[in-house]
Amino acid sequence: MSIAHKIILIMILHFSGCHAVKSDYIGKTNGTSFYHLMVRSIIYTLPFIFYYGLDVRSGFMLAVHYLIDWLETDGIITNTFLSEFYHIFAAGVAYVVA
Repeated sequence: MSIAHKIILIMILHFSGCHAVKSDYIGKTNGTSFYHLMVRSIIYTLPFIFYYGLDVRSGFMLAVHYLIDWLETDGIITNTFLSEFYHIFAAGVAYVVA
């Protein structure tokens, strides 16, 4: 599989986990507690686990997604485009480069 195909796949998996799968309730309560951030991070990681299997990269994606969402709720990351870029960049590092 070419790098371009891998990047497109990463973007599809990112969209699936971050936007399509998540419920409205999870979106509204994101950042209100450790529990909600963790649930959202697990939901985000599921498409990657279904496609690539459960391995160290899945744990990396879970931790990075949690960190980025936590930084968003703390007001450190305020730009939505930048947040999306960080998510996709981390997935690219985990699944395209590695």
